[in-house]
Amino acid sequence: MLTGREPSGWASDPLDSITLEILWSRLISAVDEAAVALVRTSFSTLAREANDLAAVLLDPRGQLVAESTGAIPAFLGTVPRTVRHMLQRFPAATLQEGDVIITNDPWMGAGHLPDLVMATPIFRDDRLVAMAACVCHLPDIGGGTSLTISHREVYEEGLRIPPMKWQQAGRPNDALLELVTANVRVPDMVLGDLRAYRTANETARRRVLELMDDYELTDLGALSATIQTYSERAMREAIAAIPDGVASEETVADGMADAIVVRVTVTIRGSEILVDLAGSSGEVPAAFNVPMNYTYAMAAYALKCAIAPHVPNNEGMLRPIRVDAPPGSLFNARFPLAVGARHLAAHLIPSAVFAALASIIPERVQAGSFSPQWVGHFRSASMYEGRTWVGNMPYSGGQGASATHDGHSCLSFPGNVAAGSTEIFESLVPVRIERRELRTDSGGPGLFRGGLGQVIDVRILGDGPVRCSVWSGRRRYPAAGLFGGLPGARGGTRVNGEDVDLNAEHTIDPGADIRLLLPGGGGYGDPRQRPRDQVIRDVEEGLVSPGSAADVYGLNTQ
Repeated sequence: MLTGREPSGWASDPLDSITLEILWSRLISAVDEAAVALVRTSFSTLAREANDLAAVLLDPRGQLVAESTGAIPAFLGTVPRTVRHMLQRFPAATLQEGDVIITNDPWMGAGHLPDLVMATPIFRDDRLVAMAACVCHLPDIGGGTSLTISHREVYEEGLRIPPMKWQQAGRPNDALLELVTANVRVPDMVLGDLRAYRTANETARRRVLELMDDYELTDLGALSATIQTYSERAMREAIAAIPDGVASEETVADGMADAIVVRVTVTIRGSEILVDLAGSSGEVPAAFNVPMNYTYAMAAYALKCAIAPHVPNNEGMLRPIRVDAPPGSLFNARFPLAVGARHLAAHLIPSAVFAALASIIPERVQAGSFSPQWVGHFRSASMYEGRTWVGNMPYSGGQGASATHDGHSCLSFPGNVAAGSTEIFESLVPVRIERRELRTDSGGPGLFRGGLGQVIDVRILGDGPVRCSVWSGRRRYPAAGLFGGLPGARGGTRVNGEDVDLNAEHTIDPGADIRLLLPGGGGYGDPRQRPRDQVIRDVEEGLVSPGSAADVYGLNTQ
């Protein structure tokens, strides 16, 4: 039965700065606790170990109010849009206590099918006061396989769920539950994660209602509006402090047969900023096409890092930012193209934005990073071997250097996912990680050196073959340096000592060795200007070889 209840109104009572700070901190605490609940109750390593998730709080119109502190940057610009799509399908006036809505539609959500969003309305005294939502990368979503970039259509990539009620008025949607269970390879793990989503949203709901009880609030209208207004004002002031101008940059990166062209034009006018990707590559018959939501999130994140990293993540911060890409281009891909590996293209956007901004705010940008994020996918090759297993593990290379610091080594940028525990991964998947160490000379030389990649050796164990792929990048085109800094080392993947492109799925026999050579970040500034003591320290720590110190930095350390 529909309630006919409208969302709460927008109160305009002023909030003093101390009360605002306390309430704002309580909201952040609520979503942070929700994220912890998701991690602690989930089944897959992608949540428990990799932190590939976000928990958020939105107002009744789907406008972002607060986001968990360790959230994946990609979810900053995508989850609010997803919830607004949900509210179009299920208007606020029709929602009831106990409803839970889900979708993984890539064009409504985070750009590919494994990232499923779950939203829960929060009611107080029969009035909708907020929406709790979370998103995480599921371990499996069915389809031909999650391991390959060779798909041409999203239909091949798994089960696409439009906005649907996972739970209605507290009652589970058994038909949807059965449908999902029947279409995934590891149903216990997938359903365990979905129940963890539900726990996360319930945690946020309880904490929000406790806050409202403590402060005798009838709605969150004034608080939400004030938070968003302050953030918008701070973001606009930061943009306005930068000189107006237009700057463009074009970079080339790994694709399949043809390279990917990323062309970025940044326009700053007053307190607003536009990122235009016109001139970039067109759609491709492969899985790294990017829906617009994800493109927006990557560009907005880069601008936030460079211009106003101190501004909290909410809708107000996003309002001065516009991102355009022509429909039918790689960064505004149309349904039903395959999008499963969309990050292989989209993670190139931040470095391209930084390169364009280098002519305007050189002191605030960084050189190219190892991005895109590398991810290893492993699963049982035979459906008849008695136990189906799936394992996914992210790997990180070097961050680009900046005007004041060396780049960080083995840092997930812009993904913000963690590799997690090697021992836990080995307990779930028949592989052994035999080596994991920094890759000497992989950081791009410069006045400030790029972060290093890593070398990872994996041995396949077990009695039967394993299906494996490693989504990777920078194998042909390294991360570029800035202002005289040199590029980082290129990446590589080898099987039994032979170069193999593991972006495509391979069946690998037990006993085989896989070596991953993660790329490094680009350097910033002339390497010959790097202080002597820092070069000596790098050599002593094994980050730079004596030969490179002599040839590139002009310093004989032997």
